[in-house]
Amino acid sequence: MSREAISTACPESVIVSGVLVYAIIDLRSSPDHPLGDAVETFIRREDAERFVEEVRGDDPDLASYLRIEERELGAGGLN
Repeated sequence: MSREAISTACPESVIVSGVLVYAIIDLRSSPDHPLGDAVETFIRREDAERFVEEVRGDDPDLASYLRIEERELGAGGLN
């Protein structure tokens, strides 16, 4: 799931260059929205799919605006 580069100079250290995540995107939002365009983010695609299915069961109209997007987060991002 994560993409890693291992430093050969110091084999015990692992440098993570990026991690794949699955973002739930609301097509009505934009990057300018205070919360950004991602409603929720998951490490596993199955969890993202389950989230969308749960929303679909509660509010099919809202779920019609949700999409799952694979993203790679770089190391050193905001915490």
